[in-house]
Amino acid sequence: MNLLALTSLYTCIAALFFGLIVYIQKPKDRLNQIFLLFSITVSYWTFSEFGFRQATDLVSAALWLKFGFLWPFVLVVLFLFILIFTKKIYIMKKPITILLVYLPALIFSIFDFSTDFISGKLTDSDLGYVTTMPENGTLIYLSTVWSIALSFSILIICYSYYKKQKDTEEKNRVFLVLAGCYFPIIYNLTYGIIPLSLGITGPDYISLGFFFLITAFGYGMWKYGLFNPTITTAAEKIVSTMSDSLFLINPKGRITMANNAALNTLGCGEDQLVNQNITNLSQMKPLAEIHNKIVQQKNVTTPIKDMEVNFKDSIGKNIPMSVSVTSIKDKTGLTRGVVYVGRDLSERKKMEKELLTRNEEIEKLLNQKDEFINQLGHDLKHPLMPLMNLIPLIEKEENCPNKKEIFEILNRNVSYLRNLVVKTVELASLNSSKIKLNFENTNLFEEINKVITKNKFLFEEKKINVINNVTKDIYVMADKLRLEELIENILNNSMKYSKENENGMVTIDALDDKDSILVKVKDNGLGMTQIQLDRIFDEFYKADSSRHDFSSSGLGMSICKRIVEKHGGKIWAESDGLGEGAAFYFTLPRSKNGYNCIHKEIDEFIKKIEKNTKIYAK
Repeated sequence: MNLLALTSLYTCIAALFFGLIVYIQKPKDRLNQIFLLFSITVSYWTFSEFGFRQATDLVSAALWLKFGFLWPFVLVVLFLFILIFTKKIYIMKKPITILLVYLPALIFSIFDFSTDFISGKLTDSDLGYVTTMPENGTLIYLSTVWSIALSFSILIICYSYYKKQKDTEEKNRVFLVLAGCYFPIIYNLTYGIIPLSLGITGPDYISLGFFFLITAFGYGMWKYGLFNPTITTAAEKIVSTMSDSLFLINPKGRITMANNAALNTLGCGEDQLVNQNITNLSQMKPLAEIHNKIVQQKNVTTPIKDMEVNFKDSIGKNIPMSVSVTSIKDKTGLTRGVVYVGRDLSERKKMEKELLTRNEEIEKLLNQKDEFINQLGHDLKHPLMPLMNLIPLIEKEENCPNKKEIFEILNRNVSYLRNLVVKTVELASLNSSKIKLNFENTNLFEEINKVITKNKFLFEEKKINVINNVTKDIYVMADKLRLEELIENILNNSMKYSKENENGMVTIDALDDKDSILVKVKDNGLGMTQIQLDRIFDEFYKADSSRHDFSSSGLGMSICKRIVEKHGGKIWAESDGLGEGAAFYFTLPRSKNGYNCIHKEIDEFIKKIEKNTKIYAK
């Protein structure tokens, strides 16, 4: 086995081995997939070279030579690999590039397999079997020009990417790829394509070039984890896959980087944005003025956050974006670059518009509901009034006990119906945004006492002792009528669910909590479960549905909730369980002038003393 055959065999095995190792590490990575494809093509081609070097006769040598007809695609796959490695794969999206790369490779492969127009004829020499210059050299000259052009494109792209690297580790990785590509391309030109084009016959040393390529890649994998991401490449990966648009613009306004989200949002290719000046791009003009100000303000380091800017896509459609801006400055304070991160607000704007439309529709429906309830309440009140007035009169004149009982039932149901209508209309009015409350300085202690006095006989009948622990110096800003209704509803609820045949107790306390007054109404009644606590403020909910209570409409606590909310407060209930009583809490705005209301007489008295003192002094 000669040295060239041994080199081809090593390259074949090593290429396949390294390709599989890289692919297994991260099979979904596009770069790893292309590297595996490149390794397979190199392995196939170098194996045909190995067979050619080992051939013992002219026929077998010619057969092995024809098996290497895929040599143009080794160069094509290497070109694709370099484009992905250097992040310039967008070049292959251009139809002209696809045509110039794939079509010649296909034509040369077909002709090399079926004719001698490229590889020429074989002759035996002291150096082994070698190829001769074809009689018609047109095709080999064309393949030579194509190979040289593609080879130098690979080297130029790789070298320019190498020059851009700032991170030392990343620079070393790129250098190994550049060196690995350099060897087979230079060897192919020096010992293969050029000599054959000049009619010089000799052994083909191209497999030796790929020997150095595989060796360089193998060393890179061992030393730097060649195809494993570094911190730099990981950061670039994050930037390229992030959902927000990112632009990096230099002080002169030239875009040096735009991630995939930015390209997709604006509907542009990388070549349409990168290395372009924002003043020349209609899509980026909204940033031009902002960018100039940031570059000029040397001492400003505070980043701009969530600034709304309207961009335009490739067809001129407005794209609202929330942009955050951070300038990159050196030690002297000079701006070296500006980072713009933008979030597309199109969907949010669309949703906000839809939400606004739906809110308007809901508001319209709620107004229609309130109008319907008001009209219904008005229509029901009129026929109920005669019934409420006439049934008691007829009941008085009726002497038959059975009929008298019927009239009592009728009277009770009519009263319940009227109460339900009144409460429903009241709740509807509280739900309306049109209702206006008459806020004034109100003494909480006095208002609670009014309600206790008003319902004194009911409390005594139920054997409930109501204790007002609120101090006389607490004032709230409240509508007195609504406040009275609020307290009365809560006390009536406590009375309604007090324990039968037991002395009930309700205590009312208040705590000054900065800008609000917290009121607590605690009873020792039946208590509530967690399910009841969760629903106590729902409309038409009754804590004990088994009770046929005609005095309750199920709206009292809902009305309380609306009253407290109209005052800008909160209301909630707590209970340790059934039989443990319940406590209702609500907040009201504290009166800022409460002190003056309490001490008004004292202040006036002090003023009189000061006035008399001045007169006496004169």
